[in-house]
Amino acid sequence: MPITKNPLIGVGEVFIGPDFNTLTSIGNNSKLVVTLSENVISEPNHLTGIGTMDEFREIEKAEISIEPSDLKPSNLALGLFGTASSTAAGTVTNEAGSAIRGGTVSTAKSIKTLTTITHAQFSSGGWVSGASVSATTPTYKKVVAGSNTWIVKCTQTGVTGGTEPTWPSDPSVLSIGLVIDDNTAKWTVMAMATLTDGIDYSQDTASGSIRFAPFARITNGEGVLITYDYAEFATIEALTTSGAEVVVKFVGKNRVRAGKAVTAWFRRVRFGPASELSLIDKSAFAKMPLTGTLLADTTQPDGVSQFFTMQMEA
Repeated sequence: MPITKNPLIGVGEVFIGPDFNTLTSIGNNSKLVVTLSENVISEPNHLTGIGTMDEFREIEKAEISIEPSDLKPSNLALGLFGTASSTAAGTVTNEAGSAIRGGTVSTAKSIKTLTTITHAQFSSGGWVSGASVSATTPTYKKVVAGSNTWIVKCTQTGVTGGTEPTWPSDPSVLSIGLVIDDNTAKWTVMAMATLTDGIDYSQDTASGSIRFAPFARITNGEGVLITYDYAEFATIEALTTSGAEVVVKFVGKNRVRAGKAVTAWFRRVRFGPASELSLIDKSAFAKMPLTGTLLADTTQPDGVSQFFTMQMEA
């Protein structure tokens, strides 16, 4: 029987892709609205000066708006004019950073398990007697005093002595900056060779940042090497592309009419950027409103809309 009455409360799924054979669901989505704007040309009634004598109306622009709350990478890439990529889990060894007491250093990837933080000169050799050392292009050495392994830097050019100096036995921050004479050379204690979690730094693995303690056993500005494991993650590079042309398909149901099928095909759509992306909002789940222009598909035959087609189950 033909449809003679059709009140509508729609639910369903929206799919987007480069063509109707390659579609991906955008997930949970609270809005699919078609908006038509028109161009109106009116001829005033010049005989009496009251009202309109004639009028011409035509559709000037057609748009659809969606509002996905599933902020998966493909949706974010669409709304942020960007690209999305996936990176498998792995390990980063000796990523370079810089230590500032009381400050933070961010790693390139979010840390899952932090393995070690060492001074950047951790691989330096040990002290050698009778060696020429330079403060101009600083000579670094890794030296041991009991259970402490320090990184020291030459701060006065000279020649080392015949006996290795006595390095600090105090493992606290008080040893940082101590100047130690060595024949005609001088050494300054720069850092503990390997820093310790809970003493020298704390970690926020969720954000991939490391906060150095105010009394970290390392000189401000010294380089560090960070080794860690990271979980699989997605990267969205925003504002790197122009708006892509896509097709949109709606596969839904009319709840008022006992779940009768409602389907719509939007043949050419070019979305603008997201009007907003709320990263902090305690009142609601984040959503990403998008509006796209419906473009004409001139390949459609006569009698078929160049813009969109709807089908409703009888």
